[in-house]
Amino acid sequence: MSLIEQEMSQERCIDIPEEVREIYKLCRPSPLFCARRLEKFQDITALIYFKNEGVSIYSSHKRNTAVPQAYYNMIDGTKALTMETGAVQWGSTLAID
Repeated sequence: MSLIEQEMSQERCIDIPEEVREIYKLCRPSPLFCARRLEKFQDITALIYFKNEGVSIYSSHKRNTAVPQAYYNMIDGTKALTMETGAVQWGSTLAID
């Protein structure tokens, strides 16, 4: 129910629980790089930055969503989770955590 309440909330911002933020700290922040060659190629004066998620063993966004889903299931009393995934990232993310 906690996941559904969060998903259906009309609130613009929802606080990330402290327990989830503590897990996020284990592999953050991801390095931020300036894409100088792309800026030069595009011939623009704007700065272009990108995050290098390749250094994260969890892949890109999977941890950002898998951890809170596991957390909210835990506080709602779920005893076990089964992950179905076609590309393995979600399951491996939860297994690492």
